[in-house]
Amino acid sequence: YWVDPRRILMHRSKVDENLTYKLDDKFLQDGDWDMNLMSPLKHPIVMNAFNVSKGQMTWADTGEFDRMRNLVSSHGHFDGCSCEADIEKRYEHLDRIIMDVKKKKMMKSRKDLVPLNFRELGGLEVAIARNGDIIKVGDGQHRLGISLALDLTSVPVSIILVHKNYGK
Repeated sequence: YWVDPRRILMHRSKVDENLTYKLDDKFLQDGDWDMNLMSPLKHPIVMNAFNVSKGQMTWADTGEFDRMRNLVSSHGHFDGCSCEADIEKRYEHLDRIIMDVKKKKMMKSRKDLVPLNFRELGGLEVAIARNGDIIKVGDGQHRLGISLALDLTSVPVSIILVHKNYGK
């Protein structure tokens, strides 16, 4: 699916990981997980990607390198990184995505980047709220920040969750 990134909202607090990582094979979920939303530009990772994409900061200036170092130090491995060289490669890769999006005026789908990719795995994951709002709930903070900074009107997403009362 493709959506306008300007329509995507985020939670003010971290989404209950039971909803995004332990769905028990339930695509439809009830509860209040679709409440207490905010602009994604209030999320630090989205804002960092936005600022780098606008050319206002470097990844190092944003604190992203330190954040990843801390995560790798705590977990041993995070987002494909297990050492300083991996962290540098990760942000070089994000810089290449920014340059590609600036040049082509579009965000490639994960399938375009990784031909065997299925359902935008590793891309921008969203949920549909009871009122139809689109909520970023999983991966994709950097991609969202990049797309907002570069004024894209459509981005590929993976819908991983729908509120049980949507459409009622």
